[in-house]
Amino acid sequence: MPLQSLPSSPSKPLRRVVSAGGLEEEEAAPTPGAAGRYSAEERRERIDKYRSKRNQRNFDRKITYACRKTLADSRPRVKGRFARNSSSDVDAAAELAANVPEWWPAVQEALARQEHEQEQEADLIHLCDAADGDDELLAAYLGVSSIDLYSPRGH
Repeated sequence: MPLQSLPSSPSKPLRRVVSAGGLEEEEAAPTPGAAGRYSAEERRERIDKYRSKRNQRNFDRKITYACRKTLADSRPRVKGRFARNSSSDVDAAAELAANVPEWWPAVQEALARQEHEQEQEADLIHLCDAADGDDELLAAYLGVSSIDLYSPRGH
């Protein structure tokens, strides 16, 4: 079975196994497009070509993709995001509800609890302001026998 070993560099000869014991030496043909050394003149020509193209670049040009813009404008959106084409808004709402992360209901519950506590605090502050020194009314609301908000502690 003939095997070929690839040369480590283009200058080394190619070794090919013809039979179980024999080796043949062949000159490796230069592969087209392979990186090689250029003569001084070729190198200078390539550098000049690069510099002339570099000077002709236009960095102020605005790239617009009209086809992408028209496609985006024609796609349906839900809350500013792209949505799938569906027969009705009910389907879109059901799809959004189905994609709710597992932690979201707990967050909603905590927010509702926090809002409820803030409302209770606001009611208490409003009651304190409305009582305006009527400690008995505030004590009745809080369910305690007596309260004195304006006396220092320990007396």
